[in-house]
Amino acid sequence: MIRRVFLLSLAAVAVAPVLRAQEAAPFNALALRQAFEALTEGRRKRAQTELQTGGFYDGVIDGRYGPATEAALAAAAGFIAYNSRGAVRPDLLTAPGAAAFCEGLASGALARYLYGEGDECDSC
Repeated sequence: MIRRVFLLSLAAVAVAPVLRAQEAAPFNALALRQAFEALTEGRRKRAQTELQTGGFYDGVIDGRYGPATEAALAAAAGFIAYNSRGAVRPDLLTAPGAAAFCEGLASGALARYLYGEGDECDSC
């Protein structure tokens, strides 16, 4: 019995890193920066808070765009595409796509894919 529990625990540890092994989404740095900075300060802070809650951002929640915010946005977009099983594919290559993604973070619309199970259906 102890051996079986140990083997199951070992298997869980070995699989855990694979669950988040997806790649960051490709992005247009200028479009992403402009989209983020177009949000109000409060909405930028909310977007950073969402990224932090999802485990993508560990910087200061200050509403400022920098390398850590940029990396977190790209990583989160890649994870959302992965976690939604491709149903949601944030477009960070175009200005409208980057704006929609930043707004979705700030509004909480992407929360279920960012730190929820993604494909869950609470109203079913």
